[in-house]
Amino acid sequence: PSARQIGQRSPRQQTRRSQRSPRRQAPRHLDVQSLPKMVLASSYGQALGSNLQLRSALALLAPITFTILIGAGFPQFEIQDSVAELWIPDRSSYAADREYRIENGAGEVTTNLLVLARARDGHSTMLDARSLLEHDDAMTRIYATTVNVRGNAYDLSDVCLTARPYLLPCVVPTVLDCFYEGSSVVEWQPLVLGMAMNSPDAITIPCGLVSPTPPNITCGEPSTALYETLLLQGCTAAALPSCNSTAMEQSAKDAIVSAAILQSGLIPASPYDSKPKLRDGDGALLPDAEVRAAVSGECFAWDGGSIYGEVNKELVVGSAKANASGFYEYAGAVQAVFVLSNGAAVQQRLSARPETAGGARDISLEEAMEVLEAMKAALEESAVAEQAGPWESDPDPARVTRTLHSAFSDDAVVPGTFTQTLRDETYSSINIMIVNFVLVGALAALFFVDCASAVRSRVLLALSGVALAVLAFLASLGLVALASIKLNIITMWVLPFLLVGIGVDDMFIITYAVERRRGASGGAAPALVLGEVMAEVLAPVSLTSLINLIMFAVMARSDLSGVYETAYVAMVAVTMLWAAMVTALPALIAFDLHRQASRRSELCPCSAGAPADAGADLSERSASVLADKYCFRGAYLRALSKWRASQLLVGVLSAALLATCAVKVNDLPLGLELNDFARSDTWVEVYFVDRSEHFPLWPISMNFGALEYENPLSQLGMLRTWENVAALPEVSASPRSGLVWTASMAAWAHPAIGCVPPANALYTCGPEVDPNCTATFYPNIYGLKTRADGGVCADFASEPALAQWDGDLYAMFAFAHTNMSPVLCAIVDGFGVSCSPSNPASMSDAAASLAGYKPSGHTAFCPVLDVAPATFDTCASLWLQHD
Repeated sequence: PSARQIGQRSPRQQTRRSQRSPRRQAPRHLDVQSLPKMVLASSYGQALGSNLQLRSALALLAPITFTILIGAGFPQFEIQDSVAELWIPDRSSYAADREYRIENGAGEVTTNLLVLARARDGHSTMLDARSLLEHDDAMTRIYATTVNVRGNAYDLSDVCLTARPYLLPCVVPTVLDCFYEGSSVVEWQPLVLGMAMNSPDAITIPCGLVSPTPPNITCGEPSTALYETLLLQGCTAAALPSCNSTAMEQSAKDAIVSAAILQSGLIPASPYDSKPKLRDGDGALLPDAEVRAAVSGECFAWDGGSIYGEVNKELVVGSAKANASGFYEYAGAVQAVFVLSNGAAVQQRLSARPETAGGARDISLEEAMEVLEAMKAALEESAVAEQAGPWESDPDPARVTRTLHSAFSDDAVVPGTFTQTLRDETYSSINIMIVNFVLVGALAALFFVDCASAVRSRVLLALSGVALAVLAFLASLGLVALASIKLNIITMWVLPFLLVGIGVDDMFIITYAVERRRGASGGAAPALVLGEVMAEVLAPVSLTSLINLIMFAVMARSDLSGVYETAYVAMVAVTMLWAAMVTALPALIAFDLHRQASRRSELCPCSAGAPADAGADLSERSASVLADKYCFRGAYLRALSKWRASQLLVGVLSAALLATCAVKVNDLPLGLELNDFARSDTWVEVYFVDRSEHFPLWPISMNFGALEYENPLSQLGMLRTWENVAALPEVSASPRSGLVWTASMAAWAHPAIGCVPPANALYTCGPEVDPNCTATFYPNIYGLKTRADGGVCADFASEPALAQWDGDLYAMFAFAHTNMSPVLCAIVDGFGVSCSPSNPASMSDAAASLAGYKPSGHTAFCPVLDVAPATFDTCASLWLQHD
């Protein structure tokens, strides 16, 4: 060309130049800073397309690495099944207190099983004889529950809380204690009878209690033989017939049982004999009015109220409606509470189990915990057995009971219902996860299949991309399992669906870019196509992955372990998905591009196909291309660009959606109900729903920190704190002050409280175990509750022995110190100061021990254990062993 042609342009040429498309002008405005990145990405893509060894290595590296992580991590796989670990904020004061309690406290000493019964129709009352008799049948079934652990059989008596294992009944508050039928599940009657018949000593019963007087029984004043001595000799209820020395009428046997209880000093009479019967001997049912009257009155368990007090109606009667006088007119549900011991107590109990109960058995603490966990599960199964579920459409008529029973065991000591629910729900995500992966793979294959040409079809590539995303996610689970991070219900129900979807999105972006480039290039070499594609998509794919990583890093700042551990898993998964999509996937795409360039079929890639027809359209006719061509571009974008009404419609719909969200966002319910975790149509769901409706009560525990527990002021201060909380309107039933452990221990150690009947029939009191463990009375300086109001303090204002001192115990002690006499000796002995009126030395010692007492100006006094710190620690250990 001439110099003019080279150096100058004509006006027409300049006009044509200015009319060229902006895409032609783009290189003149290219960001110079992005050039190195694009060149590197392009070079990387071209290297994959041209270097067989490189793409082979990258295609294998990620899958092999992921497989190793899965194989190594999955055996370490653990599910987080503790709701406390999931939902308690790590940096909260509650978490700090909980950590302190775990490290320094006595641990969980009991665990509960709750059995709830309500009418099948959901609205009828439970306060009728027929419904309560069905409840009695369920309770009998529960009491008969046995489990087999490591080849050994155990029953409820091996694990339940009781004042005297194998001698006294389990602690089970129930509405049946209002009726004679409450005795049907209590084994102490035949137990006492069988042992009394073989007692070597004659048993004395009140004259006229039974006639004629049975053998081995004498008539007269009841003796004071120790209850435990009586019960430790004899037979079990099962062996009773062979143990009886003579045949007796049932009335005579009942008389012996009553006599044995009388002699124990526990209760004045057999507690169930005088209670109304739900069904009498002729089969007649107790009228509804009498049922309601019995429940409305005072109800006591086997102890007659001397130990455990009155049955708490708020725990055993739900959705109750009472009239102004407190008479129950309706109850939607009833509940029984089974209190079970901890593993150490079960282990110790079994080591001393009498032959009458199966013999002693030495087991490890681990096995004892297994027994307890197995028993909890078995008791729940027994509670719901032999009844049709409300979700069954055509149940067996024999299983359609009048009432529905459901059960729940707490997670104290060993896992219970909620722990098992968390486990089940977490593991149940696996099946849905598999379905999700299969569905995603099927959809990916659908979008990449080309029915017109097996050469252009890329189903195997799509399936390989989905498999890479799945492997990357599973490998992230394996890696966090190796790092001792437990997987929780959030992780397993959210991340598999979210993150695999993100990985598949990246796969679609890269493969679709390859489709467009290859179609536009008219059959360019694979290396050139892949180089252009990587230059185009590597940066945005990496940027979106980085943004996701940052988002989950922010999420990891949460105080909730269930949230931040989920974020950790997500961060690892996002990193692995990115690595897979920028290494293994491009390598697989390079292999596929070479296959298509060689005209090899996807179904049989090793055989070469026919050469391409001249001028053939090489763009793929996959579902993704067709959807883009006809749906997105052909319909949606065309409608937006052609009709202004469609633009208006989209704008109006978008604004309406935003407005609806802004208005309704405050109506979203916050928090979770227990039934939100339970699977539909299960007994667990039935319990959670019924519990929320009929018994919306939950236990409160109060813990104290590093106090001077041996200081009487600390002990009284703990009582004051407890009683202040118990007085709140949110706290139900005003729990007794004796539940505060220092008050309970002081009562055990006080000679006038723990060493007298009925308490001393159940345990050895403090002074009898160690004389140093002797509690005293301290003035009620904080105005704490007295025994008449459910407290532990005694009010001596009306005490005749203290009338001379106006009820001031300390004033009497001060007077006795300098004026000791046999009369005063007897008085101080009754208030916990050891003194024998017939022994001058004892009187002198008692007088000396009262030095320092001065009138207090109080008439109410509380038991405290005022000893040195080391002695207090010793007494606390002894109290745990003996009470």
